[in-house]
Amino acid sequence: MNPGFSDKSVLVADNSPVIARLIKNYLARMGFAEENVWIVKDGNQASMMMGLKDFQLVTSGLHLPAKDGLELLKEIRGSSEEKTKSIPFLIISAERKEYYLQELEKAGCNGYLQKPFKIEQLEEVVTDIFFPGAREKARPAREATPEEAAPQAVPAIDFNPQIVGAFVESTVEALGQYMAQAVPGSPTAARDLSGDFSSTIDLTDANNAVKSQVILYFPRNAACKIYEGIFGAVDLEQVCGVVQELGNIIAGIVKPKISDLSPDIYRIVYPDRELSLADGGKLSFQLGLPVAHMEDRHTVPLTDPNAPKFVVPFDVDKEKIFLVVQFLKHPS
Repeated sequence: MNPGFSDKSVLVADNSPVIARLIKNYLARMGFAEENVWIVKDGNQASMMMGLKDFQLVTSGLHLPAKDGLELLKEIRGSSEEKTKSIPFLIISAERKEYYLQELEKAGCNGYLQKPFKIEQLEEVVTDIFFPGAREKARPAREATPEEAAPQAVPAIDFNPQIVGAFVESTVEALGQYMAQAVPGSPTAARDLSGDFSSTIDLTDANNAVKSQVILYFPRNAACKIYEGIFGAVDLEQVCGVVQELGNIIAGIVKPKISDLSPDIYRIVYPDRELSLADGGKLSFQLGLPVAHMEDRHTVPLTDPNAPKFVVPFDVDKEKIFLVVQFLKHPS
């Protein structure tokens, strides 16, 4: 905890109530007073709050409703008031920084934190913003666990194992955001699945008419335990929000990984075609909005039940969750 944070006010702008609350909890544990951390859910609300209160830090997602994070940053930097235009601005997003690096630097972003993140990472970025050079020498790197040092091999199925591995690794990393240790099982072909909570998100390349759909299934106990471990008393609507945000984080992590496997993914969807060499022969996936659902033992309707897909089970605290990944033709 840093006592130098206690008198500083922070504006947190994020369209996910779960992530906004997580950021506020982390900031409080770092030394910020809870009453000095304000939360808004879109860019317009953030602009209004900036006109009503003095803040010493703004954290913002990239994909905010009404006005996105970059637009908000540019608006702040263009302010006629010096104290407003110089406010430190931190972007927190599931998107990879390199995709926005030039725009962020040009707009005057002070820091970028990619989901999933831990409190230590947030504290390092915020400390460097407020107290440059004051952070202690980095602690020695933590030794990898046996599971991390030797990741479980992905058995061969009808997909390139690297494609399956990209989604498996991304899911393990995303669940780690919520302090949940996930152990992947063997990938299988399509099977009938259901869950008490689900999250669905699409990664789409409209130019090449390719879509990857990611579905997560959680039993009630597993989802509630993850929520309770972070926030305490269970609120089922907020639990559903956690499951929804997990889908978003997985998609953000896996996006660049599967882009590097573009020719193989393209052949899954179009077996008789080759991917164009335009744009370096890579698919450019755009993240859709995650959709979550809460209902006892429900099944998410598949866009095309016959499209190529695989399923991966994960053990999380003696519970089973399931990842379904489907590859589809997208109307161009």
